[in-house]
Amino acid sequence: MKTLARTFGLYQFLTAVILFALSLIGTHQGDYSSSEILGYTAILLSLWGIFPGLKNYRSAHNQTLGFAQGLGIGLFLTSFSALGISLVDYLYTSVVNPDFLSEFLTRSLAEMKATMTAEEFRIQSLEFKSQMEVFSSSGAMAGFMFVTVSLMGLVVSLVATLIYKK
Repeated sequence: MKTLARTFGLYQFLTAVILFALSLIGTHQGDYSSSEILGYTAILLSLWGIFPGLKNYRSAHNQTLGFAQGLGIGLFLTSFSALGISLVDYLYTSVVNPDFLSEFLTRSLAEMKATMTAEEFRIQSLEFKSQMEVFSSSGAMAGFMFVTVSLMGLVVSLVATLIYKK
């Protein structure tokens, strides 16, 4: 398990940090939609290490891998990606661009206003502002990213486990 953590966990952590940091460059330049696509792509690519990780584990253990075992290892490896991405998210929103939340709110409200009637905008903007209050700190946003990556990792882990289960 130590080798698995060192090899595949470190791969996932570094992949997550590098790719997610690169995806935030677009955000820093105000291109939120491209950055969002790149961000989710970075998450999926960082989770890709689950597949070779499970295959390696199965090969090292007499070609056997149970469902619970595979899922546990997949989630363990997911935690490395989730930690890397939440760390980058925290650093970005607290150090690099501490005004990210207000910039995102302003841009989102402007887009909503352009596509809605005045009454729809009034209702939706109040709801949106109350939802954004939950993410009023860098720690909350990083925590949300950790949960998001973990849920995506759960799906990838399930798929990988079903493929490599014997």
